[in-house]
Formats: sequence, C-alpha cells, structure tokens
Amino acid sequence: MRRVLSIFLPLWPVERVARRVQRQVGDGSARERREQAAVLVVSTVASRQLVEHACARSLHAGVLQHMTLAHARALLGNVERLYIAPHEPDEDRRQLGVLARWSERWSPVVSVDPPDGLIIDLTGVEHLFGGEEAMAARVEHALRRLGLTASLGIASTVGAAWAVARHGHHRRMHVKPGHEREALVHLPVAALRIQPSAITALDEVGIRTIGEALALPRSSLPARYGSEMVMRLDQATGHLHEPVFRLPEKIDFTACIELPGGTTAWESTHAATHDALRRLTDLLESRGQGLRELTAYYDRIDRGRSVVQVRVSRASRAVQHLWNLIRPRLERVQLGEGVERITLAAGGMAPVKERQFECLGAAANRADRADDAAFSQMLDVIANRIGRDRVVIPVVRESHRPERMVTMAPITVARQDRPIADLPRHRPSHLIEPPEPVRVMALWPDGPVARVRRQGVDLSVRYCSALERIGGEWWRSPEHARDYCRVQDEHGRWLWVFREARSGEWFIHGEWA
Repeated sequence: MRRVLSIFLPLWPVERVARRVQRQVGDGSARERREQAAVLVVSTVASRQLVEHACARSLHAGVLQHMTLAHARALLGNVERLYIAPHEPDEDRRQLGVLARWSERWSPVVSVDPPDGLIIDLTGVEHLFGGEEAMAARVEHALRRLGLTASLGIASTVGAAWAVARHGHHRRMHVKPGHEREALVHLPVAALRIQPSAITALDEVGIRTIGEALALPRSSLPARYGSEMVMRLDQATGHLHEPVFRLPEKIDFTACIELPGGTTAWESTHAATHDALRRLTDLLESRGQGLRELTAYYDRIDRGRSVVQVRVSRASRAVQHLWNLIRPRLERVQLGEGVERITLAAGGMAPVKERQFECLGAAANRADRADDAAFSQMLDVIANRIGRDRVVIPVVRESHRPERMVTMAPITVARQDRPIADLPRHRPSHLIEPPEPVRVMALWPDGPVARVRRQGVDLSVRYCSALERIGGEWWRSPEHARDYCRVQDEHGRWLWVFREARSGEWFIHGEWA
C-alpha cells in the first residue's frame, strides 16, 4: 500500500537565514550570543520595510506578519542581537530543492512542496528504518540537527499527509491506512489546499471543517466553490490518485583530469585539456545536450587557479570546433609550480536535435547542414577574437512596418530571436530606405497600377497584384496605413510599391533580386 510523508517547515525562511549566520559565526561565545538573538525577514514595499517572517523568539515577543520593522524593533528592544535579512522567495525555493536532495537518503522519490515543505514517498522503504513511526522520528531528529523546526504527517494520500502535517495536533501525525477520512473531518477547510476565495465562501455559510464540507451535496460543490474543491476532497480521501514526482536528475557536465605531482610542460597541459574535452563531449552526446559556454579550470600545486572561458553562438558538442576555440587561450594559463588538476565545465546547456535526412537529395541535405555548421563555427571564431558584442547578424522583430521587421543584433542574443529565414516569402529581397517617391497611373481610381514614373522615366506595368493594407504602429507615433502591391515593369523587374492611405502619394519600398 502506498504511504506518503509530508514535511512542514513553518519557520523555513528565518531558519535558513539562521543557518547562514551559524556558518559565519564559529566560536563558542558567539554561538551562545546567537541563541539569544532574533531573526526577521523583511521586504520593502513603497519605501516601508515590513516583516514577512519572524523567528519563534520574535513571534513570542508579539511580532506579526506585515508589521513594520520599526514596530518590530520596539517589541524586541531587550534582544541582545537582531539579524535582519531581505525576503528572497527564489532563494528559499532553491535551498528547499537542496534540502530535498539531502532528503533522498530516506527515499528515492522526494518532491518539493513550496514554499515550505517536502513530500516523500515512503512506499517500500519504511521497513529499512524500523517502520513508519521510527522513520518519522529519525527524519525529525535529522532536521532538528540542521536547526530546522518541522511537523510531519504520514498517510496513504498526499492530501491527508499534507493536512495533518500542517493542521494536526502533534508534531508527528500518523494516519493508519484507510483512516484518512476520520483524520480529516475535524481539520479546518484550509487543510484541503483550496484557494482563499473558496475558504472565505465556505466560512460565509458556516462551513469551517472538512467534515462539514464532506456533508454538503457533492453535485452543488463545483458550481458554488469551483471544481478544485471536489478534486482536493477526492485526493485527500483517496478517490483520486495524486502522484509524487521525484526531483529531476541533476547531471554534472564536467570532466576532470588529475596530474599527480603537477606538470609545467605545455605539451602535457594541452594533451590533458584535449582529453578532458573529449570526455566532456562524450557525456554531452550521451545526454543529447550541447553547451554554449565552456570553462576550463587549471588548479596549481601552489593553490592558485587559472580560468579560461569560451562561448559559442549555438549549442555545440563538436570536439574539434571547441578545441580550436580554447587552444589559442591556453597560452595565458599560468603554470606556476605545476598544474595538478584540469577541470572542464559545460554551461548554458541546450538540447541538440538529431536530424532525419531523406535518401533522395541526401547529399544536398548534408551540404546544407555542413554549410550551416561551418557558418556558426566561423562566427564563434571571429567573436572569440574580437568580442561577441561586435559580431552582429540580422534577426526578425515583431513589427507591422517592413522597415522595422529586420534589425541587427549581437550573436549573444540573436540566437534567441527568429532567424532571418522566417521573413514572409512575399517580401522583397532588397528594401529601399527611405522609400522612393514615384508617380503612378491607375486604370481607374483604386484600380490596378498601369504605369509608374520613376526618376523621370515612364515604365509600363505588365502585372499588378491586389492591394495589401499594412497599418501603422500607433503606440510608437502617429502613423498612417499603407496599401502595398507587387508590380512587374516592362523590363521584367519586380517592384514593391505602396500608397499612403491619407495623402494618396505613391512610393517604391523594395525590389526583388
């Protein structure tokens, strides 16, 4: 039978700060003073500092959430030392992920339950620790040694375990299999993990416990309180399965070469770097990944370190290309008394998609792929020599006006935009800036263009397409709509002309090569 452990860390933000302070303070007397200190986590709102989280000592002194920092200081006037830290929800979540990795010693399936909890799947592992209750005691003791206050709940469903961990009457709540409904009936409706608006709506009609919510007609719940209410009730009581997703596998894309005794020979350093690079690219290939940033660390016997870094414009794992980029920079490495360790680390990971080629025309496909790869590698070589911000390529931008659809951007950011190949096919290959004024004669008003007078020369028109209305971008400046059409003159040239909607004047804006 499935069993789930929910861990609730009510003081997680402040205890995370306290652990950081503990690492900074090492002597015994300072540690004693720290025990008499208080910790506040504050945020700044409209130049006012408000308390977001407070330690147990501060809460006992009367500090409340969203109280001003000045008011909290007044209440903690007798505290010997007060630590104030900024509110960092992103860092809280990241460190919660680190704690989840640490908790994998208990079970291979651990999930982060933000902002202040973990979910552990105990199915099949509880007997390794002497049973569920003994295992919960071990987990609580281990967390206490880390300086964390925790409440634990064990049940057959994630919803029930979450509810008893946060709203139970004891620090460790153990719900026997099949007794989830009995454990939930006396808990508040907030234990169902529903939206605050649904909790308020239930409170308005006097429904304050889960037992009272379960007694309501099931058919009326979605219309009154939303479909989430029914889903959470079913998940908590076991009528609807709720999975526990394990943390994604964390792969360290690094390759390390040890050189016992160190080396001061350039040939050995180059050979070891190339060997480490081959190992790293093999790892990338096995995972279907490519790197955008390659960093090489050279650790010396004298505890010094040299760092060499190169970047590429698109994700790559080509050994020769990366080696051609990093080899010229190895001359700057200070060998000192000898390099004893070389570490290559990949950054900016991105999937590298494999391509399927057809049998017919395979040679052309391979040529296109080779040309594309060669062009990217040429850009990388130039960029690493003169600076990545000095190499620009055309990219497409979102704009109604044709003259603003293409812009030049550094390759550091250009790869994140749409490539130039994404331009509409009916746009000309050459754009005239600014548009060239012309005189146009139509067969009838708003009819097809019959003649174009350009730079004093009359050109008869063989073909004229229908008008295409392109509006202005009013959020930039007052701009009027344009009516574009494609015309072919008597010499076979294709021109892109438009008429300004307000003035009626005609212009040539582009030509096809």
